[in-house]
Amino acid sequence: MKLKFFLNKFCFFTTVLFLIFFATGCKQKKVTNTIVAEDDSQQIDTLPTYIIPTPDSIVIVQFINDNPDLKDLSKDLEEFYSKRHYHCAWFNEYGLTEQTGKVVNLIRDYIQAGMVDTTIFIPGVVELYDTITSETFSPKGNDSLVLQADLFFTSQFIRFADDAWKGLKAEKIKQLDWFLPVNKPSQIDYLSMLLSPETKKVEGTEPVFGQFLRLKEKVKLYADIEKNGGWDSIPQSTTSLKTGDTSEVIIALRKRLFLTGDFTGNTSTNIFDSSFVETILAMRECYGLSNDTIIDSRLIRELNIPVALRLRKMMINIERWKWVPADPGANFIAVNIPEYMMHVFENGKVIKDMKVIVGKTANQTVVFSGDLKYVVLSPYWVIPRSIIVKETLPALKRNPGYLSRHNMEVVTNTNPPKVVPPSQINYSNYSGSNFPYVIRQKPGPSNSLGYVKFLFPNSFSIYLHDTPSRNLFEENTRSFSHGCIRIAEPLWLADYLLRNDTVWNEESIKTAMHSGKEKYVTLKETIPVYITYFTSWVDKNGRLNFRKDIYGHDQKLEKELFQ
Repeated sequence: MKLKFFLNKFCFFTTVLFLIFFATGCKQKKVTNTIVAEDDSQQIDTLPTYIIPTPDSIVIVQFINDNPDLKDLSKDLEEFYSKRHYHCAWFNEYGLTEQTGKVVNLIRDYIQAGMVDTTIFIPGVVELYDTITSETFSPKGNDSLVLQADLFFTSQFIRFADDAWKGLKAEKIKQLDWFLPVNKPSQIDYLSMLLSPETKKVEGTEPVFGQFLRLKEKVKLYADIEKNGGWDSIPQSTTSLKTGDTSEVIIALRKRLFLTGDFTGNTSTNIFDSSFVETILAMRECYGLSNDTIIDSRLIRELNIPVALRLRKMMINIERWKWVPADPGANFIAVNIPEYMMHVFENGKVIKDMKVIVGKTANQTVVFSGDLKYVVLSPYWVIPRSIIVKETLPALKRNPGYLSRHNMEVVTNTNPPKVVPPSQINYSNYSGSNFPYVIRQKPGPSNSLGYVKFLFPNSFSIYLHDTPSRNLFEENTRSFSHGCIRIAEPLWLADYLLRNDTVWNEESIKTAMHSGKEKYVTLKETIPVYITYFTSWVDKNGRLNFRKDIYGHDQKLEKELFQ
């Protein structure tokens, strides 16, 4: 089922459906067939009880036969009820359980945020729920209806869970150039947990990565803003505004940022005072702009993007967050390509943020994962075949002195490699496809990999490494590489990865990095590396971030979700 997001106001049908199905879910009714309060144990003890019917395999088969549109759920239903020893899930001896209302509220929350398509509703399930929660309904004498309701409610939850958390099929995800492990939540196990009497909290327990839930809250906020008419356009100033300047633009900015919760101060003053500087710096960071205390045209352009488009961007990324494993582990490294940043996680928390340089549009860094296994000090750079074909070999044909000028050498494709004297090679005899040698750059200050590289073996030949071009880290847009990832603080990372190895410390690492002799160090424990692609997320300060779609991945996913 394709994910659809209603950027306009909910239609009349959806509103009516919402009121019928969900208003009853949170309403406490003083009736004798339902649990009415969490702490009302004395009242529960006095309620009349009935014997709960059993939805066994025969009942489930008959239910599917009577509802062929739910045939694809037959295995899930059988698995769910067999794990429960064929006990009803949504009813106890008093009627509907207290947990039922909590699950209904969970579904309601996703509908309010516009994060599920209302076509998830199974025909008739709303009316059935309305009947069960009516003042006059008694489960006693209605065994057949209770069984049908229990199976329908379970089927409805599975439909909802598929739409809310599973996302696109794995095959389609790969076609979108995403080669990270895909999250595989079990709606069966999760529903069992939700309906357990021991489960006190439902909200925030969804089987997804935590960033999904944080972004969902921003979707709810922005959806409300959109339904209330969106936001006014902020007028462009003729010049950049600095601290101390006055302008009507300042008032418009304050009001706009107050609306989204990014500013809580005075919205009526037109002065760019010191109290507003921190907010402007934070907002510039949220859009990946330069770290300047100014209000310029770039910031205003970002803020003037319509709320509907921001919502769509968030929904595209929420779909991607569905794909991320709910638990990627406590310790890992994550690189977010559009952010041009690397984040080191330890015990589930970020302990280091680091600037990176990623591949150019023509040499895109691949979205995938691997286990970092080796730190290579004073590395050779073995030039990839694609670069040899497009750049190195043509340069050698023009000027054989290219090798010595770039501190390179030609070696045999053997283990170990042997150096081939340049005089023995007639480069004009070779094209890229028949060149039988390997070209590598020797260790040293001009080496394209810098003084250290970090290997997580993969079929894409991508790794992390140092670089002699340090000045490029000062750029806001950092897509300059041939696909590998250059990191701003390689010594820090080498020291961190080798911190538990008594052979190494910062000083010995420095020495080996500048020795001019390649040295492989195998880590005692590998660490997962995730190369990701997110253009919207919520940062550690609770602020919503957006970045440019530098590789066009958003455009491709947008076609899948909205067309």
